[in-house]
Amino acid sequence: MNISTWFSRKVIIACVVGGLIVATVAFILIRSNGSAVPENVDILTMSGDKSYLEDLSRPGTLVFPNTLELSFSSNGEVGSVHVSEGDSVEKGSVLATLDDVTVASLEEKVAIARSDVNKAIEALDAATEEFNSIPLEKATLDNNIVAANKTLKSAEEHLIDYRMDYEKDLAVAQKVYSDAKLALKTAEELLEDFQRTYQSSLAKARKAKITAETTLDNAIEKLEYYDSDQAHLIADANKTLATKEAVLESAKEDLDNFEVDFEESVADAFLVKTTAQTALTVAEDNLYAFRRDPVKDTVNPGIVVDAKAEAAVIAAYEEALTNFQQSEDELAELENNKGLDKQKLDTAVSVAEVEFADAEKLLKDLMDSVDQALDLDTRQSAVEVARATLAQAEIDLQKELDGPDTVNLNVLESNVADAKSKLSVADQELAREMLGADAVELETREIAVALAREELNDLMDGPDSFNVDVKTATLKSKEAILEDAISNLDGANVLAPFDGIISIVNVDVDDKVTNNSLVLEIVDPNVVEVHSIIDASDIDMVNVGKSVSIKIGSDGMKLSARVSYVDESARTERGVVTHRVVMTLDDSDDAVIPVTLSSVTVNIEAD
Repeated sequence: MNISTWFSRKVIIACVVGGLIVATVAFILIRSNGSAVPENVDILTMSGDKSYLEDLSRPGTLVFPNTLELSFSSNGEVGSVHVSEGDSVEKGSVLATLDDVTVASLEEKVAIARSDVNKAIEALDAATEEFNSIPLEKATLDNNIVAANKTLKSAEEHLIDYRMDYEKDLAVAQKVYSDAKLALKTAEELLEDFQRTYQSSLAKARKAKITAETTLDNAIEKLEYYDSDQAHLIADANKTLATKEAVLESAKEDLDNFEVDFEESVADAFLVKTTAQTALTVAEDNLYAFRRDPVKDTVNPGIVVDAKAEAAVIAAYEEALTNFQQSEDELAELENNKGLDKQKLDTAVSVAEVEFADAEKLLKDLMDSVDQALDLDTRQSAVEVARATLAQAEIDLQKELDGPDTVNLNVLESNVADAKSKLSVADQELAREMLGADAVELETREIAVALAREELNDLMDGPDSFNVDVKTATLKSKEAILEDAISNLDGANVLAPFDGIISIVNVDVDDKVTNNSLVLEIVDPNVVEVHSIIDASDIDMVNVGKSVSIKIGSDGMKLSARVSYVDESARTERGVVTHRVVMTLDDSDDAVIPVTLSSVTVNIEAD
């Protein structure tokens, strides 16, 4: 090879390597920019090239901006609800009515107020009549006094009834407050339990991961030590087999020598018995000899027999007798237990044979290649199972680290917020009741009592010129009370303020309501919006005035709409950047749009 050829090859190799490096860098730069579109192409000017832009489909939510919440303007219990959710109603339709007792009470108040106005008019007319000194006929005066007494008594009874009603309303408000407080405590406890449960689940997931890691390490270690463990097992099996074989041989030897050993034992026992019998005979002879010729006591001449010597002879006799009896018993026991001892040796041989066979089988199994392969496969399978368990534990831990179930958490937090809201309303209602009875109503009834008493006094005392001004003021007060009573009676019904559809029925018959309670919600179906979320990468396809297609519900009803608002402020959640988009449906008299929750799909065609 000459120098020029060698140099040419080096140049070619260098060019190829350089080209590969440039291509790799270019590919990395293109991937890092997130798009393969050439730099000199404006994405907004590509609407005519379908190879770059595709139609966009996103989920959305129906929104009815013309929605109105309806309430009773009077307190009481719901008597009837004439509509259901989804019903279409016309303006002025009666949608709900308070219970008959409340309506009757309001009608009674109107009747009382109207009666009071009539009485006030009559009182004013009587006060404006020209007074003269001609006395009225006694019968007419007595009738007027009786009527005035009746009016005074009625006014006093109404005043007492009102005060009793206040005490009842106060007790109800206290109970509602207590129930709301208990409901809030329960909701907070449920939320705390949920949070504690999440922490417990997180701890369990971490513990499970640690356990899985430990199990995997042990399985890998056991697999790595397979050969060493197998060698140890075989060595231990050989050792066990040798031990069991020695035990078996010893048991068989003991069984084979049983008769000889038994005869030797019997001979030994018989020799012991003979020896004991001889000793007993000697002891008996010594005892008889002592009794024939007792030993004299040399220390005490008055005592004929030496007590110590006599006790020693008797003790020797008793000991010899005991030894003889024991030797007889041992010989009899040895002869009686011959069969049992033989059976024990047979059993020992059988047990040793079984244990020797087990040891042989264990060694054979260990030496069997199939069993060895099975053990190896078992250890390998244990490693795979441990890895799978660890992978699942890591997945479970990651799920717990991502946070608790947002749906359940939102529901529990919503329940707590709702309970706090209800407790606040109950607290305000109780505070209002604690302030005392309605000062205006109480004062009105007290004035009615005072006026009735004054009217009676006037009849008793006769009219005066100052009474006209008082009666005029009373008439105006009664007329104002009548207007309020009529307004409260009208408030016993909930009327439709416009043509629409009932979207929410929030009460049932017998529910207690106030003028702040939500009873119904009505929506105008003629004005409909669709709210959706568009990824920032697709936001260039959307602009105000753009026509879009809306698919509503599972039946696939399609309607046209136009983009009416695009939120330029982006929102980022879990790394995804989005924009909120509002679309207004085009007028469609024939389309029936559901006001309840419905799935909506927004289709945006590429320009």
